[in-house]
Amino acid sequence: MAQTYISMGLILNRQGKNHEGVEYEKKAIEIYKETGNNHMLATRYLARAIYYFTNLKDSVGAALYFQKSYDIARATNDRSLLRDIYYYKTIFYKEHKDFYNAYENIKLYIRYRDTVTSEETQTKIAELQTQYETEKKDNEITRLNADQQIKQLELEKQQAVIAGNKEEAKRKQNEIDLLIQGRELQQLKIQKQEEELEKQVLLSKTRDQQLKLAQQETQLNEKQLENQKQLRNGIIYGTLLLLVLAAVSFNRFQLKKKLEQQKALQGIRNDIARDLHDEIGSTLTSINILSTVSQKNIDKNKEKTAISLQQITEQSQQMQQAMSDIVWAIRPDNDKMENMVIRMREFVSHTLESKEIGLAFDVDKNILPHTLSMEQRRDFFLIFKEAVNNAAKYSQAKKVSIDLKRQNGYMQLSVSDDGKGFETNRITSSNGIKNMKERASSLHGTLQVFSEPGSGTTIQLQFPAT
Repeated sequence: MAQTYISMGLILNRQGKNHEGVEYEKKAIEIYKETGNNHMLATRYLARAIYYFTNLKDSVGAALYFQKSYDIARATNDRSLLRDIYYYKTIFYKEHKDFYNAYENIKLYIRYRDTVTSEETQTKIAELQTQYETEKKDNEITRLNADQQIKQLELEKQQAVIAGNKEEAKRKQNEIDLLIQGRELQQLKIQKQEEELEKQVLLSKTRDQQLKLAQQETQLNEKQLENQKQLRNGIIYGTLLLLVLAAVSFNRFQLKKKLEQQKALQGIRNDIARDLHDEIGSTLTSINILSTVSQKNIDKNKEKTAISLQQITEQSQQMQQAMSDIVWAIRPDNDKMENMVIRMREFVSHTLESKEIGLAFDVDKNILPHTLSMEQRRDFFLIFKEAVNNAAKYSQAKKVSIDLKRQNGYMQLSVSDDGKGFETNRITSSNGIKNMKERASSLHGTLQVFSEPGSGTTIQLQFPAT
């Protein structure tokens, strides 16, 4: 069916009905795509390219189909098709006065043409070898049969001589002579085939040697021309090119560094603004509400007023702590884990001692020289704070265990308590857990929560130790 469409397309093109011809050609191409016939598909793309630059004078369309055909031929290592593609691309570039590309393509055409010729010669030799071996075996069988027949005829001849039947003996001798002549003729035929095979092998070797010599000569000529060209161009343009490249590289380096600095600074500003908004904005709003409530209740309900003032005090302390954490995180002299551990111990002591909760803090000393960036310090410490705060406020625990170590290229933090625990499938909407997981994702790490009612809670953080 595809071949029928191709024939119809050719007929319509010859009649000047190019549009209808193209439609039939497209149908043939679709069939080859569906059937996976890459060779015919690439051949039709090549035909399309030839048609575009010879009939339609469309260089863009021709280049597009040349590339499609080349991609398939290259992927399937179809040397004969690559040879044809380079040949027609040579004509294409020559017509467009692009002699450099025409020259490059004719070189590739010659290379593939010689390779295909050599392969075809080797194939022909292989076919001759197969034919020779087959006929040699057949001849051996025929010879054995002839020998058996000759022995039988000689026996029958002897019997005729003994019987005195000279005419029968003569006829048997004639049959023996014919069989011997046939055997000799067959042997001569095999010998001639063997000589022909040897001749073809010698011719193939001669052609291969000639091809190698021609390729070596071509490579030498190309190398000489290239060396001369490089020397001339190097003398003319070398110094100028180096100066231009140096100037461009320096300007690009400066621009890149400036953009990186601006981006880093903007990122720091955005992070600080977000932290101030998240940590302090909500607290100030809450303090404002509590202040308003206290003013209304100061004369009516002194007990509620005292509770509100206590809450204002606690939230003010929390805001102060949050401000301290932000300032601590952005200071560059706090980049080592040693300083982080000190900060963590201070926070844990302040948070758990007031609740009379026991503490076991285990730190791998090998991590102390390790450094964290400002963003890593902030996210890590806020995850740690949230985990400890949850244990202090909600767990009703008597002891909290903290383990910090580095293992298999990862920093690992574990915060465990022996409190009342909870069902983990009910915390999907918890902002605290959600925020911790988002910060763990910013660290390119993972955060897991393990808990059951009555069995305590464990929060594990793991992230790459870059």
